[in-house]
Amino acid sequence: MQAATYADSDTPLYLGSLGGSDQRFTHVTHLTAVRPELAAEVVAPQRIPLSLSYDEHSPKLVGEHRIDVVDGKQGGDLKGKLVLLTLDPKTDDTVKAVKAAADAGAKAALVVQPARQVFQPLALPTLNAAEHRLTKLIELLKAGPVTVNLVSTKDNPVSYDIALTAQGKMVDGGRHDVRKEQLAHIDSRYRPGGAKSMRPTMAHAPNDSFPLPQPQGMFRLAAPEVAIGKERTEYVSPGWWLRQLGTDNEPLSEAGYSRFDAGRTYRRDWNSAVFAPAFGRTAVHRIDDKITGMLSLAAPRPAAEGARTWNGSAALQGRTTLLLDGKQVFTTEATGFGTVVPPRQGNYELRATGTRDGTLTTSVDAAWTFRSGPTPDQKPVAVPLLTVDPRISLDHANAAPAAAPLPIRVFAARQPQAAGRATVTELRVALSYDEGRTWTDVPVQRSGEVWAGMLPAAGKAGGFGSLRIEAKDSDGNSVRQTVLRTHALS
Repeated sequence: MQAATYADSDTPLYLGSLGGSDQRFTHVTHLTAVRPELAAEVVAPQRIPLSLSYDEHSPKLVGEHRIDVVDGKQGGDLKGKLVLLTLDPKTDDTVKAVKAAADAGAKAALVVQPARQVFQPLALPTLNAAEHRLTKLIELLKAGPVTVNLVSTKDNPVSYDIALTAQGKMVDGGRHDVRKEQLAHIDSRYRPGGAKSMRPTMAHAPNDSFPLPQPQGMFRLAAPEVAIGKERTEYVSPGWWLRQLGTDNEPLSEAGYSRFDAGRTYRRDWNSAVFAPAFGRTAVHRIDDKITGMLSLAAPRPAAEGARTWNGSAALQGRTTLLLDGKQVFTTEATGFGTVVPPRQGNYELRATGTRDGTLTTSVDAAWTFRSGPTPDQKPVAVPLLTVDPRISLDHANAAPAAAPLPIRVFAARQPQAAGRATVTELRVALSYDEGRTWTDVPVQRSGEVWAGMLPAAGKAGGFGSLRIEAKDSDGNSVRQTVLRTHALS
């Protein structure tokens, strides 16, 4: 038996009897210690701690701020105040409500959750909290003036993730002393250019076959943002861990758990370019007469050699289309899809395009061809999509010197879950320094599943390189992918 439960530190958690010991039961208490992005408390008329977090689309209030609170429902002078907004998620637009408070001179907004989700920048520093966390604050507002103190920081250079585990019983209560030498040490660097926000979290598991974690949404305080391009020292209990980046709107997590051992030091470069199509644990597969899947069009590279690939990616706006024998079967604006196909063998082409605002991987255009037919015994079978994974050596800003040739290695194989074996027989690489207007072929040589070459130094500092890669295997399956702005030039 394996179970996972999350509860904030100020939330009562009631546990019943297990009905006797069961060695199949594993209980884990996961504690995270990190400098909070925002510390808040009521300071008048009395001191009460508050659990607040920034909305992911909010500007920040850096430093310490002592602010009077007003209830937005009561009206009055909002200038320089923190406005409490209690909104109906069905009828009230959060963005418009915050904008109205900004127009009235408010300094910040506090939105009672649940409220309508936000997908665009907000006009004011905007804080969120579940309704049950604000009960005392609301009571005080009804009785008279209330003042809060907010302390907001830019970075959190050290973090601890401690997992207390017990087999066949609950974790013992009382004091648990943990020393650094009992932990694994991770030197982490968070690079720019991928997900819009960098809010890393760690998820613990008793083994590497444990189910992948799900987003916690409003029931968990958002993790603090890290300083992009800088290093952070992280300590974790020995065991199996999975890294999550991004937000609930742009979920991005490793495709499996990795083992960390006590006393060892590890190096991880999170959010490393090239951000390109990748297949994690969720494959594109067929079961009988249905093809389903989830495409990650701008997934970062693994954080280290041998580290896990990624599920999800930064969000792109585009289209996914499936063709059978040259005729369109379906098309959608989503990267996740499912469609019924004829119950016969056929030649398929899966096309995916996407664009986004940002510095790197501003456009992706990919097409996979493959043969597929009905699956035996109604079991899902991963279709033989080819993957090409370009690896180039980049600095902490995901950039390479413009004046020097740049070695490139391309790993080419079928998506990990695909049945059967085939050899990649052809692979071509082309490079552009003008965002795809002109291309230069790059000679590559094969060694096993890796093709290696040298990107010529023809770009200018401050510009970008782009890559087009084509590959074909011995069964006739192929891939062609073009990624604009794969890396910056310094």
